[in-house]
Amino acid sequence: LSMTIADFGWNGICCSYGDGYYRIIVDGMVQKYGGDFGRTETTQIGDCNLNACASDESMVRVELSTDNYGSETTWELKNGDDVLLQDGPFVDFFRRRYTKEMCVPKFVCLSMTIVDTYGDGICCSGGYGSYQIFVDGVRQKYGREFETSETTQIGDCSPTSAP
Repeated sequence: LSMTIADFGWNGICCSYGDGYYRIIVDGMVQKYGGDFGRTETTQIGDCNLNACASDESMVRVELSTDNYGSETTWELKNGDDVLLQDGPFVDFFRRRYTKEMCVPKFVCLSMTIVDTYGDGICCSGGYGSYQIFVDGVRQKYGREFETSETTQIGDCSPTSAP
């Protein structure tokens, strides 16, 4: 389990402007206590390899940080015509990061399409959103500025030649 806390005032939630704090409690036991951080703080709790893939698979993770108009944004990850993952629309005026992941066969060609129905992308006039695609923890794509949609291919997408 991963937990990220963010303060867009860049000063954490304690000390300078009060005595705020957070606690992460699992099964009645405090796993993390804090409040003094910069913009964000991420904490891993428990066994973080619960979603490990088989040896012939790769873990694909899509992270999306929405702009101010999340209701305009959707995305889907496909293998050919098969939709593997999808998300959105999201909540307006609640900028946050959404993450989805899954195991896929190694050496597959995937395409990820992100759509903004207003046509101004997810950065920069309506807030500073972005998206990232990772395969086995390695970033394959980072994007934020596009108009109506953007499609990215990742994986083994080389054309095959017929004999």
